[in-house]
Amino acid sequence: LSMLVLFVISITHLDRIFFKESHSFSLRFLYTCLPNDPRWDLPEPSKEELSLLDSIVHQKFHYLDKGAHCFAFISEDKKYVIKFHRYASHMRIFPWLNHPFSYQFNKERKKIKAHNFKTLDYNLANYKTSYENLKEESGLILVHINRTDTLKKTLTLVDKRGGEYKVPLDQVTFILQHKADLIYPTLDRLYGAHQIDQAKAVVSQIIHLMVACCNKGYVDQDPILRK
Repeated sequence: LSMLVLFVISITHLDRIFFKESHSFSLRFLYTCLPNDPRWDLPEPSKEELSLLDSIVHQKFHYLDKGAHCFAFISEDKKYVIKFHRYASHMRIFPWLNHPFSYQFNKERKKIKAHNFKTLDYNLANYKTSYENLKEESGLILVHINRTDTLKKTLTLVDKRGGEYKVPLDQVTFILQHKADLIYPTLDRLYGAHQIDQAKAVVSQIIHLMVACCNKGYVDQDPILRK
């Protein structure tokens, strides 16, 4: 019995190590147990969009980074980024694996659960409206929220440790975008190459982007230019 307990403890410790080395990425975080919500329905992709998607997903996507709500992966040709929504533990498949009772009875956990649903509604609404109204400004190719059976595409993801995963895109919430260069590294590169006019053009583009979004009635509540 003692050996069994030590074995379980060792496995749990190793699991945490690998989890941290993978930047806290887990495939289970991408799948939700929540039913489809008609508020997040989007038009079926056009033939052109499906054709572009087909030309993109044949390559592997490697782990790039994570934000407050998404994991981001970059394509092998460095042209595209796909972001997967990271669902809270009580919204995932097999939610009882994490805090099986506290979300039902603990007051603090119940508050967290209510906050998570409110945040989810806010984020999914942003995904949808960005796709509908800011597609060009945000470099969007495709947004997928509710589960469907129309895409019929599987994407290979590679985590930080080199592990590979097959993800059926019909079953997950994702945002596919053209990759953009970060502002400050771009300005540093142009300034270092004495390409001052090009650097000024970049600044001008960013200002025009903000103005264009504002003219459509949208503002960024998290305007961190370095990101």
